[in-house]
Amino acid sequence: MKIKFISVFRLAREKYTLKELSKILGIDIPTLSRYGNSKSLPSVKRINRILPILLNLVDPLSEIKASLINGGFTFPELNNLLNNRPYLLGWIIAQTMEMLDKIDFDTILSIEGGGIAYAASLANLSGKRFVYAIRDLYLEGGIIETYTPLGYSRYPPKMRKYIAIPKNSIKKDNKVVIVDDISWSGSTVYTLYKLVKRIKATPRAIFLIAIFDDTLEELKKYIDVPINSFVVIPRKTIH
Repeated sequence: MKIKFISVFRLAREKYTLKELSKILGIDIPTLSRYGNSKSLPSVKRINRILPILLNLVDPLSEIKASLINGGFTFPELNNLLNNRPYLLGWIIAQTMEMLDKIDFDTILSIEGGGIAYAASLANLSGKRFVYAIRDLYLEGGIIETYTPLGYSRYPPKMRKYIAIPKNSIKKDNKVVIVDDISWSGSTVYTLYKLVKRIKATPRAIFLIAIFDDTLEELKKYIDVPINSFVVIPRKTIH
């Protein structure tokens, strides 16, 4: 709750002055200033009262989408969000944790790249095992899965051949949640899913920060677990 509050309050501070927020929330300016500087935080009881009010002022999901698309990179990229509004990753993490509380799992699997910050934070907060795959680096005795190309990407990444994880890092009795940041073509997510299935572990869910609409529909043809994404980006909006 406190992570969610910090994220939404900082977003509200972009659009409203402390004086305006003080009037709206019924909290004095010095206290709000301490909240903004993270020198103190409200109690959970107070958060439960003021968070719905803040969420009527700002929409984190639309701001996350805008922050991913607009930035130094001219295409959807987590660095755009982290460079401009890193606190919005806190909102994503807090929301994901609420969903993970309803899932029976013991391992988080991700891959080197932007998704590691997201996945590692979830593993730390949930206390679950964290495993991440390496692209195109042969691990002696490791578990290797070949990429299956899917879909289309306007800005395709370097063509990958395979991913690898250390031997015994995931075992057949593990229940695995797959986590990544942005899925352009779905190939990485599907390759991670295939790896889990080949080990005979159990994939439980997939969590993404963003995915293209056509990629989501393509992945649903091959993956039989819930695919959760905070942002679905229409492919036609990216030029």
